[in-house]
Amino acid sequence: MARLAAVPLALALALAACGGSGGGGGPRTASPVPAGTPPGVTAFAQTVPAEDSLGEVFPGQANTWVLDRDFSLAPGYGLQYATALALFVGTPTGTATSSVTHASLTDDLVRGGAGPLASTFPFDQDAAEVTFLTPLFGEADGLRTAAVSDGVEIGLPALSGARSGYLNGTADSRLQRDLSLSAGTSYTLSWIERGSLRAGSLLGADAAPHAPRYRVVLRNAATGAVLRELHSAAGDFGTAAPLPRAVAIPAGTPGTVRLSFELRSAAEGWVVVDDVALADGAGPVAGFGNGDFEGASLAPWTAAGGPQSQNVRSGARDVAAGAASLRVTRTFHSPPSATWGRLVDLFENPSASPVSTRAVYLTTLAGPVPLAAPRAGGRALVGWDALGGARDVGLVFGSGAGYLDPASPDLFVVHRLDVPARGRVAVVHFVVQRGQSEGGPTVADVPAGTDSVAAAIANGFPAQEEYARDLEPGVREAVGNF
Repeated sequence: MARLAAVPLALALALAACGGSGGGGGPRTASPVPAGTPPGVTAFAQTVPAEDSLGEVFPGQANTWVLDRDFSLAPGYGLQYATALALFVGTPTGTATSSVTHASLTDDLVRGGAGPLASTFPFDQDAAEVTFLTPLFGEADGLRTAAVSDGVEIGLPALSGARSGYLNGTADSRLQRDLSLSAGTSYTLSWIERGSLRAGSLLGADAAPHAPRYRVVLRNAATGAVLRELHSAAGDFGTAAPLPRAVAIPAGTPGTVRLSFELRSAAEGWVVVDDVALADGAGPVAGFGNGDFEGASLAPWTAAGGPQSQNVRSGARDVAAGAASLRVTRTFHSPPSATWGRLVDLFENPSASPVSTRAVYLTTLAGPVPLAAPRAGGRALVGWDALGGARDVGLVFGSGAGYLDPASPDLFVVHRLDVPARGRVAVVHFVVQRGQSEGGPTVADVPAGTDSVAAAIANGFPAQEEYARDLEPGVREAVGNF
């Protein structure tokens, strides 16, 4: 139905080389995206089907991944957690006597700056600091930029008739079609629209070039170059009722142009358009069909957008580890159609002496009655809501130690860190999200789908390329918890 728009040759070659659009197997590594690639976003919709009654964020996309300012995962669509994998560094109370418990870890965190886990990855990440890494993903990888829908599954009913055109929150989403304009003729383009734009959670995400933007443009149909901007918006509009728009296309515009509705937004941003019409001085232009999106197919519209990264490395931070400090970077990666996201923390020791400490991770489950159970032989935790009000989640952490309490929504994972002088250690976690809320009312009712994916990762990483590809060079060899 839809297709990926043509991209400049250099970018297309980079896309192929970086493994987007279904690149092959082998030990593929990541690198910064090619120069000239527009900046990505730090909240992505996940192309997995909704298998419960909790709806979708966009047609065919059940959940979102949202990076917070400390590169933990913030709550997104699906409400699996209030936060996931917030990072603390230090030696928990009871470590020397092997008496670390869920209660002692909770107390360590409650003590805040006076406790042993006062060192955290700071909550100050700026959008200008992050590095977007390859691969660049397209439609063949599950990226969804635009669709025609009735909007029922996403809670945004069609603006007119049974269906409307929907733009998804990505770094570059387009809904477009070619027009043949007569020389010397002026036109009026009209439509109705609603929209809500999202900047993401990082500092500076609301400023150029990272800021969200919606615009309607005419492009050269052959080269893709923008010929004229007809309309733009940078915030929410039409939230109460669809807004009518009408813009002039002056005489002298080249004969064949591409009309393109375009959105840049973090996930959960959207634009809906309908009743698109083209008229000249004599009235509606003949042959301008399916402007109401009621046709049997999307044609003559196409869903398009530029190749996009969903592999993001934070700026580095120095985090205290006793009398020493470690330089830490966090990298989140999730292919569009994956049921998992991978968070890699790289701990580098710039000093001439080894550093021994602990990395402590906090995940807080959402939902009215959260439950959790250890799985995969103690290498994973699976959480769910007993009432089905939030989707299930899995945490795969390898050789660390997991701590839970049936009376608490907080899950802890603790890893020993022994970082040699001038050396580095990587700690890898996977978060599993499916479009499911299938767990039951007791701790024995573990959701089978999430449990199965978590077990496959725990048993398959790092040997299986599905889970290990697109790490930066040298990181795979530095992994210390698998």
